Amino acid sequence: MKKTLKKRTLGKRNRNTGRYAEQKLLKLFQSWNINIHQTIASGSLKQVTNRLSKQDKDLFISDFYTEDLIKGEVIRIENKKRQYKVFKKYYEKTGDKPLIIKDFCMIVNQTDFKNMLDGKFNQPYEVIEDKNNKLLHDFFNQDNAQIVSLISPDDNSSRYKDFLFCIDNKIINKLIKERGMHK
Repeated sequence: MKKTLKKRTLGKRNRNTGRYAEQKLLKLFQSWNINIHQTIASGSLKQVTNRLSKQDKDLFISDFYTEDLIKGEVIRIENKKRQYKVFKKYYEKTGDKPLIIKDFCMIVNQTDFKNMLDGKFNQPYEVIEDKNNKLLHDFFNQDNAQIVSLISPDDNSSRYKDFLFCIDNKIINKLIKERGMHK
């Protein structure tokens, strides 16, 4: 069944804005002198990669990967761009302090994430129960990501808001150990 012109146009626009968000994340990590690599054909070959062995499939999962955050470990990063209303609760909750979703992940704004990577993170945080976070769980589970970056267009301008970084609890603990941070 052929897609209508409208659906093809919307799909192309979504892919283009997704690519823009990915390039923005890539440039951000490069500005922080962190080597981050874009995964080959990320997302575009889902049906093909589902037929591969787990080891071969690992070559195609997530949008990015890096070995610069924790020595000897490949960290998978998934990047998600959505309208502000989808991520509004996370942007609002992380405005002045990080958010810990109990037994799941920590969400920090872009500045706090950079401070975390520089070992300068010692900030109070809010802990909430893991309720109504299905979308976030889906993002992590989609490609076994350990970090999910979120970005939204700014409703008040033609620009984008800063990234939010959602970091799996296991990775937070390793970052704390590796980077000498205080949780």
